Amino acid sequence: TWDGGGADSNWATAANWSADTAPVVGDDVVFNSTSYKPAVGVSDTVTDDLNSITMSGLNWDGGGNLIRTSVVDTTNHFIYYGTYESPARIIKVNAATNQPVAVLSLNTGENKAISSAIDITNGFAYFGTEQGGGANGYAVKIALSTFTRNASYSFSGNNPWALVLSPNGAYIFAGVSSGHIRKIQTSDMTLYGSILTLNAGENDPRAAVADATHAYFLSYTAPAVVVKVQMSDNTRTGALAFASGENYGYSAVTDGTYGYFGLNLNPARVVKVNLSTMTTSDATLTFNANEGVASSAAIDVANGFAYFGTGTSAGRIVKVQTSNNTRSNAITLSSGENIIWALGIDSTNLFAGTYTSYGRSVQVNLTSFTRTGAQEMGYSLYLQKHAISSSGTGAANNYRWDLETMTVNSGY
Repeated sequence: TWDGGGADSNWATAANWSADTAPVVGDDVVFNSTSYKPAVGVSDTVTDDLNSITMSGLNWDGGGNLIRTSVVDTTNHFIYYGTYESPARIIKVNAATNQPVAVLSLNTGENKAISSAIDITNGFAYFGTEQGGGANGYAVKIALSTFTRNASYSFSGNNPWALVLSPNGAYIFAGVSSGHIRKIQTSDMTLYGSILTLNAGENDPRAAVADATHAYFLSYTAPAVVVKVQMSDNTRTGALAFASGENYGYSAVTDGTYGYFGLNLNPARVVKVNLSTMTTSDATLTFNANEGVASSAAIDVANGFAYFGTGTSAGRIVKVQTSNNTRSNAITLSSGENIIWALGIDSTNLFAGTYTSYGRSVQVNLTSFTRTGAQEMGYSLYLQKHAISSSGTGAANNYRWDLETMTVNSGY
């Protein structure tokens, strides 16, 4: 029986099986509710003559479609992807293997994850969900140690497009579609203090970053505006309107001194802002013609690079040198790896989540800046045609058994 107890996902790893012995000719192989971890690397020489493969009580929760947001636990090396499904699902991925290890469905009505933040020190992640279809928008608190839903806060008909945490994790600041900033106490997920109403033209904050004392919200307006909010009392202390034509804020990262703000334009642009003086720094970077919509961002502060995912098909990742806000490099993902809504860094790897059915976690090595692999977040069992035959012969034909629809598709 597959229990996934090994350090990898390989079929041949003995520790991945209940008896700590990999299957051999004549064995009966069972996949059940013991583990979420997929099995990969099946050997023809073994599976040709297995006696049987049985699947029952599978833990697969379905879904895995339309990755919309992500956070990374850089201490324990897990990625948490939020999906744009109803209800939203949170997929926990082992960064060492890029394999999903668990899936959490949120409550009914907690639909379509659109934002996220992580408190690694205290062990919680927060996912914002979209209102609509009779459902409210929510901020949902997830306990990472048990991977369980802990609590939530309702925004009563508004979308929490941007979430950012105070440095100690005691408060989460939410930029909502109505043009408000709400300060939420994370211990009990209740509103703390007064709601901040932004000025005209600063509505619909879509991304946010924070330093030790302030949060900075980027608006989806023309032009885009960065609003500076003092976290101690949730008050507006300044704002910077971008130049004419620098419209529709979509993504943001910071190195602690400067903010790098991506725009929903075609081609996309990145505006660098000195967060202390609230002034632009260096020239605005305009992407190439085939690099529209800076839909996601991640930053490698130590090495001085920011990365922006595009809303294109196939998705592209643009590498930006933060010292002068210039283009360093770019790569195109594989066919079908479209619309990068989620980017995160763990160690020397960048992980891009695709807004596709099924969503994929695409791994990019930062040293070589090359795509090194991808894992589909849907739940499928990959077999070979003669792997389920007692006397299969001839060339192997790859098939995928989709565990949601119970259909078989060839060509994989």
